[in-house]
Amino acid sequence: PFGLDISDSLIRLALVEHPRAGWRLAVRGEIAVPSGWIVEGEIHKPDDVGRLIGQLIKAAGPKTKQVIVSLPERHTFLKLITVTDDSPSTMADKVKTAASQHLPFAWEEMYSDWAVLPGKNSLRQTQVMVAAAPRGLIDTYTSVLTGLDLELISYEIESLAIARATLTKEQLRATYIILDLGRTRSTLMLVKKGIVKFS
Repeated sequence: PFGLDISDSLIRLALVEHPRAGWRLAVRGEIAVPSGWIVEGEIHKPDDVGRLIGQLIKAAGPKTKQVIVSLPERHTFLKLITVTDDSPSTMADKVKTAASQHLPFAWEEMYSDWAVLPGKNSLRQTQVMVAAAPRGLIDTYTSVLTGLDLELISYEIESLAIARATLTKEQLRATYIILDLGRTRSTLMLVKKGIVKFS
């Protein structure tokens, strides 16, 4: 799949391949977004943005319809939570209860995913990484992309994608601060042992 990064001022496309010689950036392209079409990560003109993405794909020429989309950091929520093991409820219910205390929207108003981390913390508690984004935002992105006959593989929270792309396997064992400087905003991420603690 190719990657798609949608921001207020630019839409970028990249396709990384792994031929025998090693990883290489096989396809890349970007297109400017007129002011007001996308505001703080929210698509205000979906038809126009869809046409822009279609132009970008045609110009860049990836040989696949599969896409992975980076979600704007300001609208996504990434939280490391702890759950108690003494409750008889299912892990899904435990995660929902614990995560709901940290999210700015009701659980039902968000799309979410979570993963139990291996091992326990210093208090012998189970740790869970929870990612969530508002349903309205995701539904708009999905509508634009499926309208272009693209096969949506996944949505990625920007800080997770940046940490994975920036740090080597050896560096993922330590603690780092990553600073992403952009045209309209900057993001600071604390990554400890491969886990984005906050951004």
